[in-house]
Amino acid sequence: ILDFAPGWAISNEETKILLVVAVEGDQPVADSSQLYLVCGNSTNPAKVIQTGAYRCIISPQAPGFVSLYLAIDRIQQVSQALSFEIRSPASDSPGHEAEIVEFQFQRRLARLLFEFPSDTSRLFCSQDHSETASGGGTGELCSTAGFKAGDFSLPRARNRLLESIFENKLEEWSLEIAPSGGSKLLERDENGHCAIHLCAALGYTWSPALFTDSFLSLDFRDKCGWTALHWAASQGKRDMVESLLRSGARAHLVTDPTLLYCRGRTAVDLAERN
Repeated sequence: ILDFAPGWAISNEETKILLVVAVEGDQPVADSSQLYLVCGNSTNPAKVIQTGAYRCIISPQAPGFVSLYLAIDRIQQVSQALSFEIRSPASDSPGHEAEIVEFQFQRRLARLLFEFPSDTSRLFCSQDHSETASGGGTGELCSTAGFKAGDFSLPRARNRLLESIFENKLEEWSLEIAPSGGSKLLERDENGHCAIHLCAALGYTWSPALFTDSFLSLDFRDKCGWTALHWAASQGKRDMVESLLRSGARAHLVTDPTLLYCRGRTAVDLAERN
């Protein structure tokens, strides 16, 4: 899969998605009638538009980040698995969708820092049983399924997650050496992002100083050529953009080119979406 659009879907809607693909080697893909797009728990036929281009449907499903890939006969995976975002529908509460996106970044940062498996439920469990007496309970916060269903207090869960993250974990990492021999701060998650990219997307303005004090470049790129500045701009984190620029991040860098953006995009291009 070389590219796809749109980059996300709404959880309660059926979404049409266009994929641009390339076949490795000289062998063509099997009969296109056998090709399916698997996205989370949605599996639907991939219909040929023209050579190398397919149109597919993503069925409604719970919000979160899921794997997206092509498969033969619904079973045999024939492409790489990409991360795809299923967003919650807009609600009457202002900024609710932005909160959901921000919380997903926080969960990913927690998994990276604490080397947790995909189930991060223990981050949301409290040893303070006083909430149970007040009717809050801990069961709803100990279930990631509860988050997907949107049936618990997002601010409360986020605060607990932040409390865990801010226990000097990144400062500890700044003193550690990764198995590869480099700084542990440059360790990547399953999506190809390191801590500075996730911190930038979340607007953590203290993080640039931590990286520069460790003699690390703020222009370190993720697997798609995005720097921390690109991520901060794309998420509308103005204070983070200013913090990065003051700390020496370069504003003119462009992301890797794609079929949709053949010249790449600058931080300004990404900021214009907000």
